[in-house]
Amino acid sequence: MSEGINKEHACAICGKTYQGESLVWDVVVASEKLPLAEIAGYKCENCDAVICDECSAENLKVSGWSGWEKTKCPRCGQLFGPGTVQVGGEVDSRLLESLKRDQIEFAAGKTKLIKGDFYTLLYGVIFIVLGVVLLQAEEMFFGYIMSILGVVGLIAGAASFVFKSPYVKLLEAADTFMLAVVLVAFGLTGTKMDLFELDIPPYLLYLAAAFFIWSAYDDIKEFLRINNKIQKVRKISIK
Repeated sequence: MSEGINKEHACAICGKTYQGESLVWDVVVASEKLPLAEIAGYKCENCDAVICDECSAENLKVSGWSGWEKTKCPRCGQLFGPGTVQVGGEVDSRLLESLKRDQIEFAAGKTKLIKGDFYTLLYGVIFIVLGVVLLQAEEMFFGYIMSILGVVGLIAGAASFVFKSPYVKLLEAADTFMLAVVLVAFGLTGTKMDLFELDIPPYLLYLAAAFFIWSAYDDIKEFLRINNKIQKVRKISIK
C-alpha cells in the first residue's frame, strides 16, 4: 500500500531528492489527520512525475474555488490529481500507521468522505411520526406514503453514520426522488390531506418537487465522485 519510508523521490522541476512515505492524496484529505505543512511532495496520477513542496507553489496552479480539479501537470500536461503525496520521516509513526489503515478502508469502500447525515435521519423520523398520525386518522394512503418515505430516510440517515459507504448516497437519492414523485402526483391529481386541510397550489408542489429532484441528482453525483475516488485509490494502491 505504500512505497516505504526510505523511498527516494526526485523532483521533476528542480531535481532535489528526498526520502518519504507515499500516501494516496484522497485518503489524506478524507482523513483530515495530516497537516498539509507535513507534505514534502506531490506525484502526478498520470505520468508519476514528483513535484516537491517548494516547486508546487509556482508550478501547480491550484484554484481556490475548484481545488486540484483543473490543475495540469507541468511535465505531461494532463490533469495532475495528485495521485499520491510524500511525507517525510519526521511525521509521527502512529499517524502514518493510522493513515495506512484509512487507506486500506478507503480501498475497501469504507470512506470518511461520507459524513453522517443528520438531516436525512431527522426528516425520516418526522415522516414516520407524520405517517403514524395520518394512519390513526384513517388517512390510509397518505399515512402509508409518509411512513415508507420516513423508513427509507431513517435507514439512509442511520447508514450514513454506520457504514460510510458511497451507496448510502444512492439510498438518499432514491428517498428524495420518491418524495418528489409524490409531490408531483399530489399536484396533478389535486389531492389534499383532509386531516390538515392543506390546499397547496400545484405550482408550489412542483417547485418543491424540482428542488428534491435536484437534491437527488446531487446525491447521485456525489456517489459517482466518491466511487471514482475509491477506484482511483485501489488503482494507485496496487502500483
